[in-house]
Amino acid sequence: SAAVTTDFATGVGVTADGTILALVQADGQTVRAYSPGGSELWQFAPTIADGGGTLAVASDGAFTLTDGLYLPIEDPNACFGVFSPCPVRMRVEHRGADRSLLWQATSEECRAGHIAATLPNDGVLVLANCSGPGDGDAVLGLHRFAP
Repeated sequence: SAAVTTDFATGVGVTADGTILALVQADGQTVRAYSPGGSELWQFAPTIADGGGTLAVASDGAFTLTDGLYLPIEDPNACFGVFSPCPVRMRVEHRGADRSLLWQATSEECRAGHIAATLPNDGVLVLANCSGPGDGDAVLGLHRFAP
């Protein structure tokens, strides 16, 4: 069995032909593809925020990435005075098996996607941190995105 050393992984999935895709943090965030035997096939450096996001993999090799778009730490409104930047809106990015961008969406009401699952016809479900009905309330929202 092959092993890959990373700082951490935020998602993994398997295609119909057995190709393994993993979203890993090791010198930056990358999507890596491995053969069923464990040899590396390719690497892709997405534009998602380092340390955040999740990965969903479709049977045909397409994949979806989610993340939160961050305010700069020097912004006076960043996280309302917390010492690190925090996500302020969610981005969902769906890519084909060849890594080409198929579609992208953002959500102003949600801050970050935590779990994603692929749907037929290039759709995706995302469980996300979202604004609730009250001022400052936070809720988990389940959102469906499609091209």
